[in-house]
Amino acid sequence: MSVEQFRIPSDHAETLVDAKAYADGRIYDTHAWLRKNLPIGRAEPEGYDPFWVITRYDDLRAISRDNQAFHSGDRSIVLTSHASELLVRKLTGDKPFFVRTLVQMDPPDHMKYRLLTQGWFAPNRIGALQERLDKLAAASVDKMRSRDGACDFAAEIGLHYPLEVIMDILGVPKEDHQFMLQLTQEVFAPLDPDSMPEGLDLDNPAFLAEANKATLDRIGAYFSRITEDRRRQPRDDLSSVIANAQVDGQAISEMDTQGYYTIVATAGHDTTSSSIAAAMHALAADPKLFSRLKADAGLIPAFVQEAIRWAAPVKTFMRSATKDADFQGAPFRAKDWIMLCYASANRDEAVIRDADKFDIDRPKFDHVSFGYGAHVCLGQHLARLEMKILFEHLVPALKSVALDGEVELSQSFFVNGAKHLPIRFELEAN
Repeated sequence: MSVEQFRIPSDHAETLVDAKAYADGRIYDTHAWLRKNLPIGRAEPEGYDPFWVITRYDDLRAISRDNQAFHSGDRSIVLTSHASELLVRKLTGDKPFFVRTLVQMDPPDHMKYRLLTQGWFAPNRIGALQERLDKLAAASVDKMRSRDGACDFAAEIGLHYPLEVIMDILGVPKEDHQFMLQLTQEVFAPLDPDSMPEGLDLDNPAFLAEANKATLDRIGAYFSRITEDRRRQPRDDLSSVIANAQVDGQAISEMDTQGYYTIVATAGHDTTSSSIAAAMHALAADPKLFSRLKADAGLIPAFVQEAIRWAAPVKTFMRSATKDADFQGAPFRAKDWIMLCYASANRDEAVIRDADKFDIDRPKFDHVSFGYGAHVCLGQHLARLEMKILFEHLVPALKSVALDGEVELSQSFFVNGAKHLPIRFELEAN
């Protein structure tokens, strides 16, 4: 079959690269159209290299588990303009990224580097965090108690609770937590007016590359000091593991060291905060759901699982084909760029019923919000535990809760979620 038969209409192609569409919900209409009409389509939006778009659940999982045919490290794993891609390669000696994180590694490196910290995120290890998580969750309730019945839950609670958790694991001092939060928002939503780095030219077609480099340079400078400290005096924290890590008997490179810090310090909390906000959004919008959870705390794990599916904080990841091959009839060619649409796969009518509805009673569904295959999220167990404990504290403490204004999502086609979630509430008496 010819490539032309897979061409996505220009309006839908432009929506795929419009950060605002992920904030206002238009992206879900485009996903639905693509699943029905072109589940494997080819987008050619202005200013971008052409890329294939995968919107169905089974296709996304098939590509995600084939790490030989589809690589993460040959091109950018984040959708970026042609001008940005050229600038990155110019500044890095033809590498597709400024730092190399786990999500940008292919076999055999990926598993070798993943094993360096995998034990820190295993269920038996994170179970030891129960007491600390209980304290942080209780502090979140206390913070709400001080807000006199109204707050911006996303900005005041949802962002900070998981941030405290991952910064504790890394051993980052509390006085630096707000700085790390700012950098995280710049990494994941550089096109959002509230989080884009200052001093950059928005009219420059390579803006994303410039923004990414500026933020990563600041992250690298910060963690270089942490690295020096942990090499002199290792502690029982994850930063000490990263600073002193070895692969194949050799210390990992500075680029890979910075990449490790970057992925843990940013993805380690931002995606969880988006899922927490989505959970509270659902709770505040549905009094019946709130009443059910108040009456039966045993429903909270299902509530958490549904919130993570519904939010799908990581909207897209890019892969690239390693060889010429037909995929479900689509003529992929070596080096072709491929967009995996996780938010679409989580709402695929072929595998899940009434997917746009938030439903804690739906049959078990293995959503792909944490990815799938070898690259499945390292911190998935921690994220679920954080959310479970937070809502085990919040739900009993709340007497009532309701939305109190417009919910505003971040503008990003990479990672997005609610950045403003105004609620009004009444708390039970102490």
